[in-house]
Amino acid sequence: MPLNHMHFCGLIRTLASAVSVAWGVSGAFAVDLALDAPGSLAAAISGVPRDTRSLVISGKADAAELIVLRDSLPMLAALDMRGLAIMPPEIPEYAFAVTGLTEIRLPDDITVIGEGAFAAVPAVSVALPSALDSIGPYAFAHSKLVSVALPASLRAIGSNAFGDCVSLSRVDAGVGLVSLGESAFHGCALECLDLSGCKRLQSIGGRAFEGCESLVSVSLPVRDMALGQAVFMGCGKLHEVSGAAVKTIPPLMLADAPEADVSQVLTRGVTTIGGYAFSGNRSVSMVIPSTLDSIGDHGMERMKELISIDASDLEHVAALGYAVWDEVDQSAVSLTVADGMETLFSSADQWKEFKITHTSNIADIDVGATDVALRFDGSRLMVAALCEIVRVDAVTLDGILLAAVNPSAQEVSLDASRWPGDICIVAVTLAGGTRHVYTLSR
Repeated sequence: MPLNHMHFCGLIRTLASAVSVAWGVSGAFAVDLALDAPGSLAAAISGVPRDTRSLVISGKADAAELIVLRDSLPMLAALDMRGLAIMPPEIPEYAFAVTGLTEIRLPDDITVIGEGAFAAVPAVSVALPSALDSIGPYAFAHSKLVSVALPASLRAIGSNAFGDCVSLSRVDAGVGLVSLGESAFHGCALECLDLSGCKRLQSIGGRAFEGCESLVSVSLPVRDMALGQAVFMGCGKLHEVSGAAVKTIPPLMLADAPEADVSQVLTRGVTTIGGYAFSGNRSVSMVIPSTLDSIGDHGMERMKELISIDASDLEHVAALGYAVWDEVDQSAVSLTVADGMETLFSSADQWKEFKITHTSNIADIDVGATDVALRFDGSRLMVAALCEIVRVDAVTLDGILLAAVNPSAQEVSLDASRWPGDICIVAVTLAGGTRHVYTLSR
């Protein structure tokens, strides 16, 4: 069973205390050691000076034997095992945890790096074996790694495997990755994360990237996967989360990640938004997909800069948990719903507090029946009427003027390429003073 975080930190402190005593020994030696057969490492290492700093080891060894290196050579800084055949091909649990290793070279056929194997080592880089299948919990936690390249063979990364590697700023993801454990990269210095090539990725554990305060952009593979809670919680600089195609947005997913663009994760197919998922987000507008069924407790709390919500694709009223819009001034937020849905939304708890408007498919309106027809044609708004159009005004939902023209014609075309957002209000004044107002969605 993997250690929990409290037990792991306790072990780290105990080992660190032992290592600090050993570092009082002076000296610098380099040794080449060849093993004749598995089981001979303990005897062979007994003749090696304890203050050896560099060791090249070859031959054959049992995986369980490797633990004697940490206990016998407390000053060891460089370890080269590329010529060593380890059976089974794995690095055992805590084999080199809290040692002074600054250089690590592993056999290329290693398939498993065990729990805590290199936890809290000062090495800034390590070449992971090309045959590596899994990295255990806490394997490199609290180490000084700056970058890591995950091989294509790697399928699983355990919980906290790279947790609190505060200098780790770059991860090149392997295309074979299937599962990423809880808190796997918690508290790292990552700036950009590209998982888009991981087409087999099925799950990302809870808090996997929590507290990555330098993280700016994330690219996920375009597929449904299981995301654990708080996966990007506290990523204060995160702007972009692209590629997401999940059905369930987990609780706390982007909580206290105020700059994240929620529109990139609210894609068609999303059915559930978990509790506190967007807590504290600063988005000013939001489009709700037609597939959404429910939003959990406090799901949108503290979204104080929200101006508009486009729910015009919804053909039902999504169920809401407790205090979904807590601290949001709903009376100042425009909620656009489909034509015929106003009554349902205006009678539903927590929805009825919004400024509710409706939109129609303007392209299908018959100018002969309504006097005025409007439609978007690419980046242009086309307006036509049976009589002369005296004036056309277009504004955003919060009243910012987009355009004002006096065409004195029955048709007018407006350039909408620079208009912000997907919704606008258009007022058309006809000869004789008749005025028509429309809420349009592109």
